[in-house]
Formats: sequence, structure tokens, C-alpha cells
Amino acid sequence: YTLGDTRDCWYRGTVQQQDDRLYFGGDDGLNWVNLTTGETGSKPIQDGTGIISEHNGQVVYMREVSRPLAGSKAKESNEDGLEFGRINLTDLTSKPMFTLWQSQTPGVKLADAISVAWESGGQRIAVVGPSENSDKILVLDENRGLTDTINPELGVKAVRLGNLIWSRDGNTLFAAAITKGTKEKTCD
Repeated sequence: YTLGDTRDCWYRGTVQQQDDRLYFGGDDGLNWVNLTTGETGSKPIQDGTGIISEHNGQVVYMREVSRPLAGSKAKESNEDGLEFGRINLTDLTSKPMFTLWQSQTPGVKLADAISVAWESGGQRIAVVGPSENSDKILVLDENRGLTDTINPELGVKAVRLGNLIWSRDGNTLFAAAITKGTKEKTCD
């Protein structure tokens, strides 16, 4: 299927199917293709959709946001954060649930977070929190925001994590982990 101008389909690895439609997130909104008819379309969503995913039959998103720093008079002084929410597919509007702010996660580079996993059937969200030395896992709750920070201990100093996945029972998180290899310029 040809989507036409795909400049807004920036994170193509995250495609969600709901009924006959595939949805793609983008900087300006939501794009879709109908797999039965071939019809394509898009809908602007203020501030874009960021990374979309599926959670309990709904399309959900994680996107970057910012706000003025408390007490700051400089217009350029903003705090970055990640907003989590749902997209209503009936009217294609976004509904924020909560925002995780940089001040809540010292040492984590929220702007670099790209791996998000929603607990199947539950209300928890796991996000890889990139940090300078070793990645962390931020555990969030749809209703309460940040509830825990996990520092994976793998017996090495620097660990880079990717693609988190919840186990079916919600008791385990799986992730790809990359560490510096024993030989020069290698990774394990």
C-alpha cells in the first residue's frame, strides 16, 4: 500500500492494527491504511503521537513534552518529560493519562527513551531509561505515574537495554541487553 507523503510516519517500527486499519504514529498526527480497501488517511494531533502501541485493545502513545521550569524567568528554561495517553479512534483525539518529568528521574535521559512496554491486561508500563553508565527500567502505573526504578544487575558495569516485553503473568520483564564484550570493539 502506498501511504503517499510519509514524512509524518517517523517511527515505522511501531504499527498498530485495529480492525481493518493499520495505524502509524508521526510528528504531526496519526496516519492509517485500511487493509481491506487500500484507503489511506491522516489526522493531525496537536504535539504529534510520538511512539504508539496497543494496550488492552486501545492505541496508546508516549510522546515528548516540555514545560517551563518552576521559578525560572528565562523563556528557554524548560523541563522535558514524557506524556503517556490514549488515542480515541472514533474521533482521533489524544487523551493524556500522566506525564513523567525529568526532575522525577535524575540521571535518566528521558528524551532518549524509545522502548516502552504496556503490561498486557494490566495497568503498568515499563520504559527503558537511558543513562550515562547503565540503562534503568522505569516502572509506571497508568493512574499513578512512576512507581519504581529497576537497575538491572548483570555482573558488568555498563548495560544497554532494548525492547522490553512483559511476561503473560506480569511478573517478569524481558529485555535485550548489550554489554561491552571481552575483546576490543565487541559487544555481548
